[in-house]
Amino acid sequence: MRGRSHRARKTNPTLLGTWVVSRARMRANPTLKKMRVEATGRPANSEYTTAARASHVALLVLAPRTGRTHQLRVHCAHAGHPIVGDDLYGGPRHRGIRDEALRSCLAPSHTYLHAWRLHLPATGETRELIAEAVVPDDFAATCAFLAISIPAAD
Repeated sequence: MRGRSHRARKTNPTLLGTWVVSRARMRANPTLKKMRVEATGRPANSEYTTAARASHVALLVLAPRTGRTHQLRVHCAHAGHPIVGDDLYGGPRHRGIRDEALRSCLAPSHTYLHAWRLHLPATGETRELIAEAVVPDDFAATCAFLAISIPAAD
């Protein structure tokens, strides 16, 4: 997630702890070919926990509670803290960052949104499925550059 902290509010995604985006409704914007939060949209809920912070960024553990298109990207951008590398919802990648090394680090060739764990609970017809994936090398290198340690899977 990219962005600066602003005044503490109940929905401030830079606070430590868990934030629930409740009553956020998402709707497609056909002109821009992306989703947006809007009062007439479909309900969408996400939770996040701040795992670590560094200059200009935070490492989040995001948990969508509904399954809307681009839900996590839209919720982070709507809160004013787009995901690093998200050109569609985040705008210029290195806006306001003067340090050349940091600018380079925060301008990846893709969005830094990584599904390290997928958990599908058991249903009456299927067994529980948990799949995990290692963090991509460039994502890990950026975290190392920023002195952010990636938390171990629980």
